[in-house]
Amino acid sequence: MHTAAPGSGSTCLAAAVAVPGSIPNQVVGDGPLKSGKGGDFTFGHPSGKFSLHTEPNLDKDPNKITYQALNFPRTARIICDGAVYIKESRRKKVRWEEADDYTASSFFLLGDTVSVQR
Repeated sequence: MHTAAPGSGSTCLAAAVAVPGSIPNQVVGDGPLKSGKGGDFTFGHPSGKFSLHTEPNLDKDPNKITYQALNFPRTARIICDGAVYIKESRRKKVRWEEADDYTASSFFLLGDTVSVQR
């Protein structure tokens, strides 16, 4: 497993833990997850711990099991910060200038959202 415990793989594991009789369910201790009632599932990985919440809707047919809730919390973080440069061609000599927030946002389509963070 990747050291950051990817969300999709972790979600699949939590879903399987909440199904009584599944292999992951057989290795968890007694509690609401073991009985199929759902709850919080936390597991350790090389980067720390990861917690998920699951609420299964069990069915006799394993192909018809659904979930009322199957989620995990995430924190928002800035993954890129930079400047937008726009070609200034109104003068004889073409040069690139850093655009202000308003000018940079005007280059996006009408339906796009622009968030400027400092």
